Amino acid sequence: MPESATVDELPPGPGARGSGLVSTLRYGLAFLRDAFGFVGGRFAQYGDLYYAPSGGVGLYVLRHPDHIRDVLVTHADAFEKTHTALEALSGVLGQGLLTADGDVWRRHRRLLGPAFGKKAIDGYVPGMLRETVTTV
Repeated sequence: MPESATVDELPPGPGARGSGLVSTLRYGLAFLRDAFGFVGGRFAQYGDLYYAPSGGVGLYVLRHPDHIRDVLVTHADAFEKTHTALEALSGVLGQGLLTADGDVWRRHRRLLGPAFGKKAIDGYVPGMLRETVTTV
């Protein structure tokens, strides 16, 4: 939680989960069984932005494009990736765009930027369309 925030200022979200082994396993299995359904259910219950307390750090989870732009572009310097889930992911994925922070993130973002420009995305559309049609 940000130092200046109080509990009253946090967005809605699930209560703190227990710290015991059974609680941790129950949570982990529910997430692993259907991660999209797990997170999607929380969005359905709490809206486009929710706060999930976790070991004193907590995790803000968002899905609205305006919120994502605010975090990743407009106010990127105001946010840190400090959650233990990202630490665990960086152990598996390395320090990439998803898990890196600060100068490392900025360097990766500059290198990958051209691949996400309008011209590049337009070039991906035929392949994405083909894949979508074959999976439906």
